[in-house]
Amino acid sequence: MIQDYKYTYTVLKDGTVEINEWWGEDAELEVPGKLYGCTVTRIGEDAFSSCNSLRSITLPKGLLSIGDDAFSCCVNLSSILLPEGITSIGDRVFFICKGLSSITLPEGITSIGESAFQSCHSLSNIKLPQGLTSIGDSAFFLCDSLSSISLPEGLTSIEDGTFASCNNLSSISLPEGLKSIGNSAFSNCESLSSISLPERLTSIGDNAFSYCSNLRKVTLPDSIEIMGYNPFLGDIITISISPDHPYLAMIDGVLFSKSDKRLIYFPNTKKEYVVPKGVRIIGYQAFYDCNKLSSVMVPEGLTSIENHAFTSCISLSSITLSEGLTSIGDLAFSLCKNLSSITLPDSVESVGINPFREVNTTISVSPHHPYLAVVDSVLFSKPDKRLIYCPLKKEDYVVPEGIQIIGDYAFFACRELSSIMLPEGITSIGDGAFENCDNLSSITLPEGIQFIGSYAFHGCSNLTITVTRGSYAASYCKKNGLSYTYPDANDWLNS
Repeated sequence: MIQDYKYTYTVLKDGTVEINEWWGEDAELEVPGKLYGCTVTRIGEDAFSSCNSLRSITLPKGLLSIGDDAFSCCVNLSSILLPEGITSIGDRVFFICKGLSSITLPEGITSIGESAFQSCHSLSNIKLPQGLTSIGDSAFFLCDSLSSISLPEGLTSIEDGTFASCNNLSSISLPEGLKSIGNSAFSNCESLSSISLPERLTSIGDNAFSYCSNLRKVTLPDSIEIMGYNPFLGDIITISISPDHPYLAMIDGVLFSKSDKRLIYFPNTKKEYVVPKGVRIIGYQAFYDCNKLSSVMVPEGLTSIENHAFTSCISLSSITLSEGLTSIGDLAFSLCKNLSSITLPDSVESVGINPFREVNTTISVSPHHPYLAVVDSVLFSKPDKRLIYCPLKKEDYVVPEGIQIIGDYAFFACRELSSIMLPEGITSIGDGAFENCDNLSSITLPEGIQFIGSYAFHGCSNLTITVTRGSYAASYCKKNGLSYTYPDANDWLNS
Protein backbone atom coordinates (compact mmCIF):
# COMPACT_ATOMS: atom_id res chain seq x y z
CA MET A 1 0.00 0.00 0.00
CA ILE A 2 1.40 3.37 -1.08
CA GLN A 3 0.53 6.82 0.26
CA ASP A 4 0.96 10.18 -1.41
CA TYR A 5 -0.33 13.64 -0.52
CA LYS A 6 -4.04 12.82 -0.91
CA TYR A 7 -4.40 9.13 -1.71
CA THR A 8 -3.50 5.78 -0.26
CA TYR A 9 -3.45 3.18 -3.03
CA THR A 10 -2.37 -0.32 -3.96
CA VAL A 11 -0.65 -1.37 -7.19
CA LEU A 12 -2.42 -4.51 -8.41
CA LYS A 13 -0.85 -7.53 -10.13
CA ASP A 14 -1.84 -6.22 -13.56
CA GLY A 15 -0.02 -2.95 -12.90
CA THR A 16 -3.17 -0.89 -12.35
CA VAL A 17 -4.16 0.93 -9.18
CA GLU A 18 -6.85 0.53 -6.53
CA ILE A 19 -7.52 3.66 -4.47
CA ASN A 20 -7.83 2.65 -0.81
CA GLU A 21 -8.32 6.01 0.88
CA TRP A 22 -8.58 9.72 0.13
CA TRP A 23 -7.16 12.27 2.54
CA GLY A 24 -8.44 15.49 1.03
CA GLU A 25 -11.06 17.99 2.17
CA ASP A 26 -12.17 19.30 -1.23
CA ALA A 27 -15.83 19.98 -1.93
CA GLU A 28 -15.39 19.20 -5.64
CA LEU A 29 -13.11 16.40 -6.71
CA GLU A 30 -11.96 14.93 -10.01
CA VAL A 31 -10.28 11.61 -9.30
CA PRO A 32 -7.17 11.24 -11.49
CA GLY A 33 -7.09 8.55 -14.16
CA LYS A 34 -3.52 7.68 -13.21
CA LEU A 35 -1.41 7.69 -10.06
CA TYR A 36 2.34 7.70 -10.66
CA GLY A 37 1.80 6.44 -14.19
CA CYS A 38 -0.55 3.58 -13.20
CA THR A 39 -4.15 3.54 -14.45
CA VAL A 40 -6.80 3.73 -11.73
CA THR A 41 -9.18 0.77 -12.27
CA ARG A 42 -10.71 0.29 -8.83
CA ILE A 43 -12.15 2.33 -6.00
CA GLY A 44 -11.57 0.17 -2.93
CA GLU A 45 -13.82 -0.55 0.03
CA ASP A 46 -14.51 2.51 2.24
CA ALA A 47 -12.13 4.59 0.11
CA PHE A 48 -14.19 7.80 0.38
CA SER A 49 -16.48 6.73 3.23
CA SER A 50 -17.67 9.56 5.52
CA CYS A 51 -15.88 12.27 3.51
CA ASN A 52 -18.34 14.93 4.57
CA SER A 53 -16.62 17.74 2.65
CA LEU A 54 -17.40 16.13 -0.72
CA ARG A 55 -20.24 17.68 -2.71
CA SER A 56 -19.43 16.51 -6.23
CA ILE A 57 -17.05 13.95 -7.67
CA THR A 58 -16.02 12.85 -11.16
CA LEU A 59 -14.57 9.38 -11.57
CA PRO A 60 -12.00 8.66 -14.31
CA LYS A 61 -12.33 6.75 -17.55
CA GLY A 62 -10.80 3.32 -17.24
CA LEU A 63 -12.43 2.65 -13.87
CA LEU A 64 -13.88 -0.87 -13.77
CA SER A 65 -15.29 -1.40 -10.28
CA ILE A 66 -16.40 0.40 -7.13
CA GLY A 67 -15.97 -1.52 -3.87
CA ASP A 68 -18.35 -1.94 -0.96
CA ASP A 69 -19.02 1.21 1.12
CA ALA A 70 -16.81 3.28 -1.20
CA PHE A 71 -18.86 6.48 -0.77
CA SER A 72 -21.05 5.49 2.17
CA CYS A 73 -22.05 8.24 4.59
CA CYS A 74 -20.85 11.05 2.30
CA VAL A 75 -23.84 12.97 3.58
CA ASN A 76 -23.21 16.14 1.51
CA LEU A 77 -22.45 14.41 -1.79
CA SER A 78 -25.02 15.69 -4.29
CA SER A 79 -23.46 14.83 -7.64
CA ILE A 80 -21.30 12.00 -9.00
CA LEU A 81 -20.33 11.21 -12.58
CA LEU A 82 -19.69 7.53 -13.31
CA PRO A 83 -17.67 6.61 -16.42
CA GLU A 84 -18.47 3.99 -19.04
CA GLY A 85 -16.74 0.69 -18.31
CA ILE A 86 -17.94 0.08 -14.76
CA THR A 87 -19.70 -3.28 -14.52
CA SER A 88 -20.93 -3.34 -10.92
CA ILE A 89 -21.91 -1.16 -7.97
CA GLY A 90 -20.90 -2.85 -4.69
CA ASP A 91 -22.79 -3.21 -1.44
CA ARG A 92 -23.65 0.05 0.39
CA VAL A 93 -21.62 2.15 -2.08
CA PHE A 94 -23.86 5.22 -1.61
CA PHE A 95 -25.38 4.23 1.75
CA ILE A 96 -26.75 7.32 3.58
CA CYS A 97 -25.60 9.75 0.88
CA LYS A 98 -28.44 12.00 1.96
CA GLY A 99 -27.72 14.79 -0.51
CA LEU A 100 -27.50 12.67 -3.66
CA SER A 101 -30.50 13.73 -5.74
CA SER A 102 -29.86 12.11 -9.11
CA ILE A 103 -27.52 9.63 -10.76
CA THR A 104 -27.15 8.00 -14.16
CA LEU A 105 -25.72 4.50 -14.18
CA PRO A 106 -23.78 3.89 -17.39
CA GLU A 107 -24.54 1.05 -19.79
CA GLY A 108 -22.41 -1.94 -18.91
CA ILE A 109 -23.38 -2.10 -15.25
CA THR A 110 -24.99 -5.49 -14.66
CA SER A 111 -25.38 -5.52 -10.88
CA ILE A 112 -26.21 -3.20 -7.99
CA GLY A 113 -25.21 -4.45 -4.54
CA GLU A 114 -27.14 -4.74 -1.31
CA SER A 115 -28.20 -1.43 0.27
CA ALA A 116 -26.28 0.39 -2.49
CA PHE A 117 -28.52 3.47 -2.32
CA GLN A 118 -30.18 2.84 1.05
CA SER A 119 -31.25 6.01 2.87
CA CYS A 120 -30.41 8.30 -0.06
CA HIS A 121 -33.27 10.50 1.08
CA SER A 122 -32.89 13.11 -1.70
CA LEU A 123 -32.61 10.66 -4.58
CA SER A 124 -35.50 11.48 -6.88
CA ASN A 125 -34.13 10.45 -10.24
CA ILE A 126 -32.10 7.42 -11.29
CA LYS A 127 -31.66 5.90 -14.72
CA LEU A 128 -30.92 2.18 -14.72
CA PRO A 129 -28.94 0.62 -17.61
CA GLN A 130 -30.66 -1.84 -19.93
CA GLY A 131 -28.09 -4.55 -19.21
CA LEU A 132 -28.81 -4.59 -15.48
CA THR A 133 -29.64 -8.13 -14.34
CA SER A 134 -29.29 -7.97 -10.54
CA ILE A 135 -30.36 -5.55 -7.79
CA GLY A 136 -29.42 -6.52 -4.23
CA ASP A 137 -31.48 -6.62 -1.05
CA SER A 138 -32.59 -3.20 0.24
CA ALA A 139 -30.79 -1.46 -2.64
CA PHE A 140 -33.21 1.50 -2.61
CA PHE A 141 -34.59 1.11 0.91
CA LEU A 142 -35.71 4.45 2.37
CA CYS A 143 -35.17 6.41 -0.84
CA ASP A 144 -38.18 8.45 0.15
CA SER A 145 -37.89 11.07 -2.62
CA LEU A 146 -37.94 8.50 -5.41
CA SER A 147 -41.31 8.86 -7.15
CA SER A 148 -40.94 6.64 -10.22
CA ILE A 149 -38.57 4.08 -11.67
CA SER A 150 -38.45 1.83 -14.70
CA LEU A 151 -36.77 -1.54 -14.35
CA PRO A 152 -34.89 -2.94 -17.38
CA GLU A 153 -36.06 -6.03 -19.25
CA GLY A 154 -33.11 -8.19 -18.23
CA LEU A 155 -34.07 -8.09 -14.56
CA THR A 156 -35.72 -11.33 -13.45
CA SER A 157 -36.00 -10.78 -9.69
CA ILE A 158 -36.62 -8.00 -7.18
CA GLU A 159 -34.88 -8.93 -3.94
CA ASP A 160 -35.91 -8.54 -0.30
CA GLY A 161 -36.65 -4.96 0.75
CA THR A 162 -35.38 -3.48 -2.53
CA PHE A 163 -37.86 -0.58 -2.59
CA ALA A 164 -39.18 -0.79 0.98
CA SER A 165 -40.18 2.51 2.59
CA CYS A 166 -39.89 4.49 -0.66
CA ASN A 167 -42.77 6.60 0.60
CA ASN A 168 -43.13 8.72 -2.55
CA LEU A 169 -42.86 5.91 -5.06
CA SER A 170 -46.12 6.13 -6.98
CA SER A 171 -45.17 4.49 -10.25
CA ILE A 172 -42.97 1.55 -11.18
CA SER A 173 -42.66 -0.32 -14.45
CA LEU A 174 -41.85 -4.02 -14.04
CA PRO A 175 -40.14 -5.96 -16.84
CA GLU A 176 -42.06 -8.67 -18.66
CA GLY A 177 -39.47 -11.28 -17.73
CA LEU A 178 -39.72 -10.68 -13.99
CA LYS A 179 -40.15 -14.00 -12.14
CA SER A 180 -39.95 -13.17 -8.43
CA ILE A 181 -40.65 -10.35 -5.97
CA GLY A 182 -38.86 -10.77 -2.65
CA ASN A 183 -39.91 -10.38 0.96
CA SER A 184 -41.00 -6.81 1.86
CA ALA A 185 -39.83 -5.65 -1.58
CA PHE A 186 -42.37 -2.78 -1.67
CA SER A 187 -43.45 -2.65 1.98
CA ASN A 188 -44.43 0.81 3.25
CA CYS A 189 -44.55 2.32 -0.24
CA GLU A 190 -47.40 4.53 0.89
CA SER A 191 -47.85 6.40 -2.43
CA LEU A 192 -47.93 3.32 -4.65
CA SER A 193 -51.46 3.30 -6.04
CA SER A 194 -51.16 0.80 -8.89
CA ILE A 195 -48.86 -1.92 -10.12
CA SER A 196 -49.08 -4.25 -13.09
CA LEU A 197 -47.66 -7.69 -12.38
CA PRO A 198 -46.20 -9.42 -15.45
CA GLU A 199 -47.54 -12.71 -16.75
CA ARG A 200 -44.31 -14.63 -16.08
CA LEU A 201 -44.19 -13.79 -12.38
CA THR A 202 -44.08 -17.01 -10.35
CA SER A 203 -43.33 -15.90 -6.77
CA ILE A 204 -44.34 -13.11 -4.38
CA GLY A 205 -42.54 -13.02 -1.03
CA ASP A 206 -43.62 -12.42 2.54
CA ASN A 207 -45.17 -8.98 3.15
CA ALA A 208 -44.09 -7.90 -0.33
CA PHE A 209 -46.66 -5.08 -0.53
CA SER A 210 -47.42 -4.65 3.18
CA TYR A 211 -48.70 -1.26 4.32
CA CYS A 212 -48.99 0.14 0.80
CA SER A 213 -51.93 2.19 2.02
CA ASN A 214 -52.90 3.60 -1.41
CA LEU A 215 -52.70 0.33 -3.30
CA ARG A 216 -56.38 -0.48 -3.78
CA LYS A 217 -56.39 -3.12 -6.48
CA VAL A 218 -54.04 -5.77 -7.84
CA THR A 219 -54.43 -8.58 -10.34
CA LEU A 220 -52.46 -11.76 -9.68
CA PRO A 221 -51.50 -13.55 -12.91
CA ASP A 222 -52.08 -17.28 -13.37
CA SER A 223 -48.32 -17.85 -13.45
CA ILE A 224 -47.93 -17.27 -9.69
CA GLU A 225 -47.09 -20.55 -7.98
CA ILE A 226 -45.66 -19.38 -4.65
CA MET A 227 -47.29 -16.82 -2.39
CA GLY A 228 -45.43 -15.90 0.80
CA TYR A 229 -46.82 -14.87 4.17
CA ASN A 230 -49.51 -12.21 3.78
CA PRO A 231 -48.03 -10.10 0.94
CA PHE A 232 -50.73 -7.46 1.51
CA LEU A 233 -50.43 -7.08 5.28
CA GLY A 234 -52.12 -3.92 6.53
CA ASP A 235 -53.72 -3.13 3.16
CA ILE A 236 -57.37 -2.84 2.22
CA ILE A 237 -57.14 -4.14 -1.30
CA THR A 238 -59.25 -5.78 -3.97
CA ILE A 239 -57.44 -8.78 -5.39
CA SER A 240 -58.44 -10.12 -8.80
CA ILE A 241 -57.71 -13.71 -9.73
CA SER A 242 -58.85 -15.80 -12.66
CA PRO A 243 -61.33 -18.54 -11.66
CA ASP A 244 -58.97 -20.88 -13.50
CA HIS A 245 -55.95 -19.91 -11.42
CA PRO A 246 -54.11 -23.19 -10.69
CA TYR A 247 -52.65 -22.13 -7.32
CA LEU A 248 -54.73 -19.32 -5.77
CA ALA A 249 -58.38 -18.59 -5.04
CA MET A 250 -60.50 -15.67 -3.80
CA ILE A 251 -63.59 -16.29 -1.68
CA ASP A 252 -65.56 -13.27 -0.48
CA GLY A 253 -62.52 -10.99 -0.74
CA VAL A 254 -60.21 -13.38 1.14
CA LEU A 255 -57.10 -14.87 -0.50
CA PHE A 256 -56.31 -18.60 -0.26
CA SER A 257 -53.59 -20.98 -1.45
CA LYS A 258 -55.14 -24.05 -3.08
CA SER A 259 -52.27 -26.50 -2.64
CA ASP A 260 -52.08 -26.36 1.17
CA LYS A 261 -55.58 -24.94 1.73
CA ARG A 262 -54.10 -21.95 3.53
CA LEU A 263 -55.79 -18.63 4.26
CA ILE A 264 -53.19 -16.04 3.18
CA TYR A 265 -54.81 -12.60 3.39
CA PHE A 266 -57.89 -11.17 5.07
CA PRO A 267 -58.98 -7.59 4.32
CA ASN A 268 -59.46 -5.21 7.22
CA THR A 269 -63.08 -4.51 6.33
CA LYS A 270 -65.05 -7.32 7.97
CA LYS A 271 -66.33 -7.45 11.55
CA GLU A 272 -67.33 -11.12 11.58
CA TYR A 273 -65.96 -14.05 9.68
CA VAL A 274 -66.61 -17.77 9.30
CA VAL A 275 -63.58 -19.55 7.85
CA PRO A 276 -64.78 -21.79 4.99
CA LYS A 277 -64.96 -25.50 5.62
CA GLY A 278 -61.98 -27.31 4.12
CA VAL A 279 -59.40 -24.66 5.03
CA ARG A 280 -56.56 -26.31 6.94
CA ILE A 281 -54.20 -23.46 7.82
CA ILE A 282 -54.60 -19.88 9.02
CA GLY A 283 -51.39 -18.46 7.61
CA TYR A 284 -48.67 -16.37 9.20
CA GLN A 285 -50.03 -12.85 9.86
CA ALA A 286 -53.19 -13.65 7.89
CA PHE A 287 -55.43 -11.46 10.12
CA TYR A 288 -52.63 -9.27 11.50
CA ASP A 289 -53.86 -5.82 12.56
CA CYS A 290 -57.43 -6.42 11.39
CA ASN A 291 -58.69 -4.02 14.04
CA LYS A 292 -62.35 -4.16 12.98
CA LEU A 293 -62.68 -7.92 13.34
CA SER A 294 -64.72 -8.92 16.42
CA SER A 295 -65.73 -12.54 15.81
CA VAL A 296 -64.23 -15.57 14.06
CA MET A 297 -65.44 -19.15 13.70
CA VAL A 298 -62.92 -21.80 12.71
CA PRO A 299 -64.19 -25.00 11.02
CA GLU A 300 -63.49 -28.60 11.88
CA GLY A 301 -60.57 -29.83 9.83
CA LEU A 302 -58.45 -26.73 10.36
CA THR A 303 -55.16 -28.03 11.76
CA SER A 304 -52.88 -25.04 12.23
CA ILE A 305 -52.95 -21.39 13.28
CA GLU A 306 -49.56 -20.01 12.36
CA ASN A 307 -47.36 -17.38 14.04
CA HIS A 308 -48.92 -13.93 14.51
CA ALA A 309 -52.07 -15.05 12.71
CA PHE A 310 -54.36 -12.74 14.75
CA THR A 311 -51.80 -10.37 16.30
CA SER A 312 -53.18 -6.88 17.03
CA CYS A 313 -56.81 -7.78 16.27
CA ILE A 314 -57.75 -5.38 19.05
CA SER A 315 -61.53 -5.74 18.60
CA LEU A 316 -61.54 -9.53 18.55
CA SER A 317 -63.70 -10.65 21.44
CA SER A 318 -64.83 -14.09 20.28
CA ILE A 319 -63.14 -16.95 18.47
CA THR A 320 -64.42 -20.53 18.28
CA LEU A 321 -61.78 -23.21 17.74
CA SER A 322 -62.87 -26.66 16.59
CA GLU A 323 -61.59 -30.17 17.22
CA GLY A 324 -58.88 -31.10 14.75
CA LEU A 325 -56.74 -28.05 15.48
CA THR A 326 -53.28 -29.38 16.37
CA SER A 327 -50.99 -26.34 16.58
CA ILE A 328 -51.11 -22.69 17.60
CA GLY A 329 -48.10 -20.63 16.57
CA ASP A 330 -45.95 -18.06 18.31
CA LEU A 331 -47.79 -14.94 19.48
CA ALA A 332 -50.83 -16.00 17.46
CA PHE A 333 -53.30 -13.89 19.49
CA SER A 334 -50.88 -11.35 21.00
CA LEU A 335 -52.29 -7.86 21.60
CA CYS A 336 -55.90 -9.08 21.12
CA LYS A 337 -56.85 -6.99 24.12
CA ASN A 338 -60.59 -7.67 23.97
CA LEU A 339 -60.28 -11.43 23.84
CA SER A 340 -61.56 -12.17 27.34
CA SER A 341 -61.86 -15.96 26.99
CA ILE A 342 -60.88 -18.82 24.72
CA THR A 343 -61.30 -22.61 24.77
CA LEU A 344 -58.50 -24.78 23.40
CA PRO A 345 -59.75 -28.14 22.04
CA ASP A 346 -58.25 -31.45 23.13
CA SER A 347 -56.67 -31.92 19.69
CA VAL A 348 -54.15 -29.10 20.25
CA GLU A 349 -50.74 -30.75 20.58
CA SER A 350 -48.39 -27.84 20.13
CA VAL A 351 -48.53 -24.27 21.46
CA GLY A 352 -45.76 -21.89 20.46
CA ILE A 353 -44.25 -18.89 22.20
CA ASN A 354 -46.91 -17.25 24.39
CA PRO A 355 -49.79 -16.96 21.89
CA PHE A 356 -51.62 -14.61 24.29
CA ARG A 357 -48.84 -12.12 25.03
CA GLU A 358 -50.22 -8.87 26.44
CA VAL A 359 -53.73 -10.34 26.60
CA ASN A 360 -55.64 -10.79 29.85
CA THR A 361 -57.76 -13.77 28.87
CA THR A 362 -59.34 -16.77 30.57
CA ILE A 363 -58.16 -19.96 28.91
CA SER A 364 -60.22 -23.13 29.21
CA VAL A 365 -59.01 -26.65 28.51
CA SER A 366 -60.54 -30.01 29.32
CA PRO A 367 -59.24 -31.63 32.54
CA HIS A 368 -58.44 -34.64 30.33
CA HIS A 369 -56.48 -32.62 27.76
CA PRO A 370 -53.51 -34.80 26.72
CA TYR A 371 -51.10 -31.93 26.06
CA LEU A 372 -52.20 -28.81 27.95
CA ALA A 373 -53.28 -27.85 31.43
CA VAL A 374 -54.63 -24.72 33.09
CA VAL A 375 -53.83 -24.31 36.78
CA ASP A 376 -54.96 -21.17 38.59
CA SER A 377 -55.61 -19.47 35.21
CA VAL A 378 -52.05 -20.16 34.02
CA LEU A 379 -51.46 -22.22 30.86
CA PHE A 380 -48.93 -25.09 30.81
CA SER A 381 -47.59 -27.58 28.28
CA LYS A 382 -47.56 -31.09 29.73
CA PRO A 383 -44.91 -32.81 27.54
CA ASP A 384 -42.08 -30.36 28.32
CA LYS A 385 -43.45 -29.09 31.67
CA ARG A 386 -43.39 -25.54 30.32
CA LEU A 387 -45.26 -22.51 31.65
CA ILE A 388 -46.65 -20.86 28.52
CA TYR A 389 -48.85 -17.98 29.64
CA CYS A 390 -49.73 -16.03 32.77
CA PRO A 391 -52.66 -13.59 32.69
CA LEU A 392 -51.71 -9.94 33.03
CA LYS A 393 -53.65 -9.32 36.26
CA LYS A 394 -51.70 -11.74 38.46
CA GLU A 395 -50.23 -10.00 41.50
CA ASP A 396 -48.57 -12.86 43.38
CA TYR A 397 -47.75 -16.27 42.02
CA VAL A 398 -46.09 -19.52 43.07
CA VAL A 399 -45.03 -21.66 40.11
CA PRO A 400 -46.12 -25.28 40.78
CA GLU A 401 -43.57 -27.94 41.67
CA GLY A 402 -42.54 -30.05 38.68
CA ILE A 403 -42.43 -27.19 36.17
CA GLN A 404 -39.06 -27.10 34.42
CA ILE A 405 -39.32 -24.29 31.87
CA ILE A 406 -40.57 -20.71 32.00
CA GLY A 407 -41.40 -20.14 28.35
CA ASP A 408 -40.50 -17.21 26.15
CA TYR A 409 -42.49 -14.09 27.13
CA ALA A 410 -44.57 -16.13 29.60
CA PHE A 411 -44.96 -13.19 32.04
CA PHE A 412 -44.31 -10.42 29.52
CA ALA A 413 -45.81 -7.09 30.68
CA CYS A 414 -47.44 -8.60 33.78
CA ARG A 415 -47.14 -5.17 35.34
CA GLU A 416 -49.14 -6.01 38.45
CA LEU A 417 -46.93 -8.97 39.36
CA SER A 418 -45.08 -8.08 42.55
CA SER A 419 -44.02 -11.48 43.86
CA ILE A 420 -43.16 -14.83 42.31
CA MET A 421 -41.63 -18.06 43.62
CA LEU A 422 -39.91 -20.57 41.34
CA PRO A 423 -39.54 -24.26 42.23
CA GLU A 424 -36.10 -25.87 42.48
CA GLY A 425 -36.69 -27.93 39.34
CA ILE A 426 -36.64 -24.94 36.98
CA THR A 427 -33.82 -25.38 34.44
CA SER A 428 -34.65 -22.77 31.79
CA ILE A 429 -36.09 -19.24 31.60
CA GLY A 430 -36.93 -18.13 28.06
CA ASP A 431 -36.42 -14.92 26.11
CA GLY A 432 -38.32 -11.97 27.56
CA ALA A 433 -39.91 -14.24 30.17
CA PHE A 434 -40.37 -11.44 32.75
CA GLU A 435 -39.77 -8.48 30.46
CA ASN A 436 -41.55 -5.27 31.51
CA CYS A 437 -42.74 -6.69 34.84
CA ASP A 438 -41.97 -3.29 36.30
CA ASN A 439 -43.66 -3.94 39.66
CA LEU A 440 -41.64 -7.10 40.35
CA SER A 441 -39.15 -6.33 43.12
CA SER A 442 -37.55 -9.69 43.94
CA ILE A 443 -37.06 -13.19 42.56
CA THR A 444 -34.89 -16.12 43.64
CA LEU A 445 -33.41 -18.16 40.81
CA PRO A 446 -32.81 -21.86 41.60
CA GLU A 447 -29.24 -23.13 41.49
CA GLY A 448 -30.07 -25.69 38.79
CA ILE A 449 -30.96 -23.16 36.09
CA GLN A 450 -28.89 -23.88 32.99
CA PHE A 451 -30.27 -21.30 30.56
CA ILE A 452 -31.71 -17.77 30.72
CA GLY A 453 -32.75 -16.14 27.45
CA SER A 454 -32.22 -12.67 26.04
CA TYR A 455 -34.05 -9.81 27.77
CA ALA A 456 -35.51 -12.22 30.32
CA PHE A 457 -35.67 -9.44 32.94
CA HIS A 458 -35.49 -6.40 30.67
CA GLY A 459 -37.54 -3.46 31.91
CA CYS A 460 -37.78 -4.84 35.47
CA SER A 461 -36.42 -1.60 36.90
CA ASN A 462 -37.19 -2.42 40.55
CA LEU A 463 -35.97 -6.01 40.54
CA THR A 464 -33.23 -7.55 42.66
CA ILE A 465 -32.40 -11.15 41.80
CA THR A 466 -31.19 -13.63 44.43
CA VAL A 467 -28.73 -16.18 43.00
CA THR A 468 -26.42 -18.89 44.32
CA ARG A 469 -22.71 -18.10 44.32
CA GLY A 470 -20.92 -19.59 41.31
CA SER A 471 -24.16 -20.54 39.55
CA TYR A 472 -25.12 -20.00 35.93
CA ALA A 473 -27.73 -17.48 37.11
CA ALA A 474 -25.06 -15.48 38.96
CA SER A 475 -22.91 -15.33 35.81
CA TYR A 476 -25.92 -14.27 33.75
CA CYS A 477 -26.72 -11.40 36.11
CA LYS A 478 -23.13 -10.17 36.10
CA LYS A 479 -22.85 -10.35 32.31
CA ASN A 480 -26.13 -8.50 31.75
CA GLY A 481 -25.66 -5.84 34.43
CA LEU A 482 -28.65 -6.96 36.52
CA SER A 483 -29.06 -6.13 40.19
CA TYR A 484 -28.40 -9.31 42.20
CA THR A 485 -27.59 -10.58 45.67
CA TYR A 486 -26.74 -13.85 47.44
CA PRO A 487 -28.87 -15.64 50.04
CA ASP A 488 -25.88 -15.60 52.39
CA ALA A 489 -24.84 -12.03 51.63
CA ASN A 490 -25.15 -10.94 55.28
CA ASP A 491 -23.76 -14.06 56.96
CA TRP A 492 -20.57 -12.18 57.74
CA LEU A 493 -22.48 -10.37 60.48
CA ASN A 494 -22.76 -13.64 62.44
CA SER A 495 -19.19 -14.84 62.05
